[in-house]
Amino acid sequence: MCRLKLKTIVSLIPEAPICDLQEFCLHERVHLIPIKVAKYNEKVTLTQPLVAQILEVGSLLAGN
Repeated sequence: MCRLKLKTIVSLIPEAPICDLQEFCLHERVHLIPIKVAKYNEKVTLTQPLVAQILEVGSLLAGN
């Protein structure tokens, strides 16, 4: 099996991460950053504060 060499997963999800995702990240030593968003319903709306949060996470990760 080929390793993806992931360091971090930023997950935009409406609920807490499922156990499988948490276990995968733990097993593969991947940092999981869950960001809570509204449940998907044909249209995804990202608010300005949410976009700012995502960009902040991205800029912090780029510094590593």
